[in-house]
Formats: sequence, C-alpha cells, structure tokens
Amino acid sequence: MPRYDDKLKSFAICLYILGGKTTYEFVRLNLPGSLLNLTTIRSLIQNNDDNVTEGKFRFNKMAKYLNSFGVQHAYCAEDCTGVVRRIKYDTHANSFIGFSTPLSGGVPSPCHFKTDSISELKLWMDKNGQAPLLNIHCVQAIPPPNQTVVPPSFVLAGYGTSSKYTSLDILRRWLFIHKNSIEQNVRILGFSTDADNKYFRAMRLMSGFYASLSNFDVHVDSSMFSIQISNWSWYFLRPEQLFVFMQDATHLVTKLRNRLLSATAALQVGDKCITMKHLQQLLDNEELIRLDHGLTQSDLKPTDRQNFRSCLRITSCDVLNLIARDDNSNGTYMYLKLIKLIITSYIEPTTSIEERLKGAWTAVFLLRLWWVWLLLVRLSSLSSSSTKSRKNCGEKYFVTRTAFFSTELNAHYLTYLIILVQQKQLPVELLKKHKLFDMNALSEYLHNHLRLKSKLHDNVQLFENGNDDSDSEFDLDSDDDDDDISSVHNESSSSEAEDDDDDNMGDEQMKTFKTSFDGLNIKDNVPTDQDKSYFKIKINDMNKFLHKSTACYLLTRDNNSLSTDRLTRVIQTSKK
Repeated sequence: MPRYDDKLKSFAICLYILGGKTTYEFVRLNLPGSLLNLTTIRSLIQNNDDNVTEGKFRFNKMAKYLNSFGVQHAYCAEDCTGVVRRIKYDTHANSFIGFSTPLSGGVPSPCHFKTDSISELKLWMDKNGQAPLLNIHCVQAIPPPNQTVVPPSFVLAGYGTSSKYTSLDILRRWLFIHKNSIEQNVRILGFSTDADNKYFRAMRLMSGFYASLSNFDVHVDSSMFSIQISNWSWYFLRPEQLFVFMQDATHLVTKLRNRLLSATAALQVGDKCITMKHLQQLLDNEELIRLDHGLTQSDLKPTDRQNFRSCLRITSCDVLNLIARDDNSNGTYMYLKLIKLIITSYIEPTTSIEERLKGAWTAVFLLRLWWVWLLLVRLSSLSSSSTKSRKNCGEKYFVTRTAFFSTELNAHYLTYLIILVQQKQLPVELLKKHKLFDMNALSEYLHNHLRLKSKLHDNVQLFENGNDDSDSEFDLDSDDDDDDISSVHNESSSSEAEDDDDDNMGDEQMKTFKTSFDGLNIKDNVPTDQDKSYFKIKINDMNKFLHKSTACYLLTRDNNSLSTDRLTRVIQTSKK
C-alpha cells in the first residue's frame, strides 16, 4: 500500500499552490511524515495533465470539465492582477514566460518566446518589457435547474500582458472564445469585467448600447439571443444580443466611493452638496462613538481605492440614519443610498429577484434624474461658455462616465437575463413577472439626448489591426477613478528577434573568472531527451550546456517584488 494516497496528494498540492512554499514547509516540518516533500510535490504538479501553457486557451479541457457536471452553459470573467516581474523558463512548453505576450487578432500567441539562442533571450530581456500584469480568463459553469451543486470555476487561459491593447482586441478575443466554445458544444452566455474603460467600450460596441460596429454584423451568428418585449421607452437595449454582459459590482461601488472622496469632484444635485465632509462630521462628533456609526478614519482615506469593506460601512443603516437627520446632507444621503442599492442588487446573496430588479432600476432612474437636472439646469447657465467649459462642468458635478454607463448596462442586462429565463431560453426555473417603473417622459428625453450626443461609432474592420481606442464626445468624466491597468506603462512585447537560431557553440560565448559552477545548472553533457532545455554555449572557450532556467537567473538584473498587503501591492503596480 502506498504511503500517500491520492486524496492526501491532492490536499498537499492544494496546500502548496494556495499557501506557497513557505506555508507548505511550515506545515510539513511541524507534522513530520504527514506530507510529501517539495521535490515530490513539484514532480506531481509538473507531470499533471492540467498544466496551463501561457497564452493557450484550454477549450478541450473546459468542455471535458463542464461535461462532467452535465453543463452546457457558462459565464466567462476576465481580469488582470499585478505580478512579480520575472522571466522564467517553462520546461513543458520549452518557452520563456514573463514577457508581455503579443496579441494576434486580440488573441495571445502561445509559446511565442521560444529560442535555442541565449543571445536572442538576452535581446528579448533587453528590448521587451516584462509583463507587469497577469490576465486570467475564468469560466463559471451554470448548472441546470435540478442541480444544486455549483461547480468550481475553471481557468481557461492565463498570460502576461501590459496596457498596450485596444477595445477591438478585447472584442476579437471574446468572439474567439465564443466561436471555439460553440465548437465544443458549450455556450458562453456572456462576459464580466472590472469596469475598466477599454472593456466597457468593447461591451458597448458589441451590445449596440448607443454604439455601433459599422463593419461587423453581429446578427449573422446563429446562437444569438432574442427576446420579445414591449416598446419600453425606458429600456435602451436592442432585443438581439450575442452576449449578456455585466460589470463587476464590487468594482463599480468602489468607483462610486472613490468619486465621493475625490479632491477634484464637486458633486451636487439641486442645492445640496454631496461630500465626504458629512461623513467626517460623524467621526468628529463627540456625542457619537464608533458603536453608533461603525466608521473609522481609514474609511475616508482616498488612497485605498479598492476598499470594498469601506463601501459597506459608509452605506450601513446606522450611517444612513445619522446622515438623514441633517437636511443639508440630503445630497450625500442620496449618493450613499445609490451605492447601497447597487450592493443590494448585485452583491448581497440573499436579495430576491424582485428586490434585485427594483434596486437596479431605482439606481438607474436616480442617476438619470440627476443627469437630466444637470443638463437642463446646471449646464444651461453656461450656454455662452465654450464646449470645453460645459464638459468640465459635467465632469465636476456628476459621477464618471464609466460608473454611469455601468449602472445602466447592468440593469439592462439583468432585465434581459430575467426575460430570457421567462421565455425559457436559458436552463433555469421560471421567474415571476415584475412590475417596473413608469418613467416615460424622463426616459424619452434621456433617450433622445443619448441618441444625438453620445453615439459611439467604430468603423475599424473588426478582424484587422486598429489602434483607435478613443471614446466619442460625451459630457461626462472620462477618467477612471481606479483603473489599475491604464496606469501601467510598459513597452509591448510584440517585437520579434531577427536573429536565426544557431546550434553552433562558437557563436554563444561567456567569459568569467570562475572555474567552478557549483549550485548552477551548467553541465558538460546532457541526455539527448533533455537537449532542448539547455543552451549550447562556450564558457571560457569550453563547451558547456547551460540550463535555460539558469540563463534567466544570469540575465536578470533586478529582483522585483510585490507586497503581501493588497493596498500596497495595488499602489506599487500603479506606479510602475
């Protein structure tokens, strides 16, 4: 009987992956003989058939995974996170990873950085930027109605990237994922992102939400969704959709919080100001203690741009009740209530479908009323001013464009999804009809203004290279309050080395004062089956085999690191 059974091996692998080397060694040394050693763990991981190759989409494995649960529908999420910038050698793919993976038609090129020349590797490390971000595509299975267990997410692909891509690249990549999934009998219902400007623009172009792709007809796809609805003046989404999009609500509410804490914004509705000073007054009030409001000074700290817990605290019932006592704080109360509605509608798991729909559209109509007031009252006083002055006024008094449109789009697609369920186009149980708001007059005005002022066109061929990623003229703030990706500026890794590979050892020369290479994977001879993992070079005019991992070590100039603290890590990533 083997010493370690399969369940223990699986547990050990999970502990190593999730906890890291230090955590695993700590547990193993404190429980002698209970866990496998590091060498065995790494061997099990390397020999596992589920290895992820950078830039390669695992459609076959995804289909096999979903079929094991009897699932044919899934939802895809895409997001980037900051990583330690470091070039490494992937022994399975015989390629180098850690560079910014070049895109072809929006799709990453797998195993792009593959070479048998150390000179070419050095050229790549000198000329191509190390990837500051890791882009991950995850697929979440949607189980049928009779299945209560929700399968875990599946990692479809991962690759290093920078900010050097456009909305059209994203759109092409989504269509690539959709097409290949259909071939595997899996329907990707839609995509979710973190409300980044580029991703949001791609969503608008694909959905036709006051945007258009002149050179691409989405209706040619046979898997289009189509709903039958009445002529609702407040509903702006077309009946035919290929995907159901969602902007991550957690990022959306943090954007709204950041707008409240922004030093450049002067939010106002009517004669009431929307300001963090009203929250500061609760903290400064000596008659109140933390038990009354639950706030801390860090909740009002604008540098912590992704503090979702702060969003929960500033929108708690206790805070809202205290804010409501002061008539001068009505504007701030409205804004905090807006954030609360989004949290209730999209994040809280116990909210019923009826309450989700009600809260989502309440937030939409609230923002519409606010914007219409701004257009009719506030901006009319600047009719003699320049267009730039009028736009700056809109930026100053309202939420960001991304936050506004994200709120709109989420509510529209939530309604669209419910209708798909009602019309039995998706494999979930039927939902009851819901009574929606009658805001015809306001919505007709807003519809006409959007149609005339905010139409987004893109005449670029969808499957040709296009670099134009600018938005149309719009009277809202175009800046993103916490766009981590756009603040990272590195050179793209799309350049290709021109030197041909050469197996001649005489072309690869290294000089050193050392004569012994203990601790380094430098050998005189290697087995034939391991030949591809080594560079053939000359060190001090002697033929040697240099392992490609060791070459990465020798050519690395800076050892970068990221803080284990999330806030510090985000700040570090934004500054690079």
